[in-house]
Amino acid sequence: MMLLIDAGNSRIKSAVHGEAGITDVSAVDTHQQGVVSTLIEAALARTRHGLGRVIVANVAGDRFARSLVEVCRETGAPEPEFIVSTRHLGGVTNAYADPTQLGIARWMAIVAAFAMYGTDLCVIDAGSALTIDGVDSHGNHLGGCIAPGLDMMRSALLRDTSDLEYLSRDGSDKTDDCFATDTRAAIASGCRNAVTGLVRQAVDDMSARTGARPSIVMTGGNAFAVKSTT
Repeated sequence: MMLLIDAGNSRIKSAVHGEAGITDVSAVDTHQQGVVSTLIEAALARTRHGLGRVIVANVAGDRFARSLVEVCRETGAPEPEFIVSTRHLGGVTNAYADPTQLGIARWMAIVAAFAMYGTDLCVIDAGSALTIDGVDSHGNHLGGCIAPGLDMMRSALLRDTSDLEYLSRDGSDKTDDCFATDTRAAIASGCRNAVTGLVRQAVDDMSARTGARPSIVMTGGNAFAVKSTT
């Protein structure tokens, strides 16, 4: 049995992989107190014959990694294996000059999407950050781009401007098109359309490179919100 952990900036996702395939999928707030202990103890309780491996994709930082190692040692769970991006995996070739510099969450999303669909793809991870990567039908990673996610865009506007937080307390997040008639809706419209424009540009650039319009594979906590804008 393997415990699979995807530790992100906002949420920690986990699942158990065994004879029944992927089971016990869960997601918790990364900053929840005692989250690592709860995660490991719950996994140990669910796996009747014990865990054989703990495999981790970590972008939550060194503090999370140290905490996970400590808890695994204290509970008798296997030493966690922190995976890194590689040059080749699952038929995909990493475009980065130093493949380890490609974020592991992006790399796993690219490899998984290609394994599922095997065609020209724009792989979008709409989490705390918005990342878009291209991979062609031959498994060549074409590179990608990184931008603030929807929540981060809005938070930055409210934090770094003097009047917007006050002015955005009333109103609606919805507008029929780009042009909003109150500040709250204007912020929501601006953030949504910034994301929409980036996704459309990525699809256009991918189409120009490959000669065909790519399929879009989307994941992340804000995937449904981003999907509704594109």
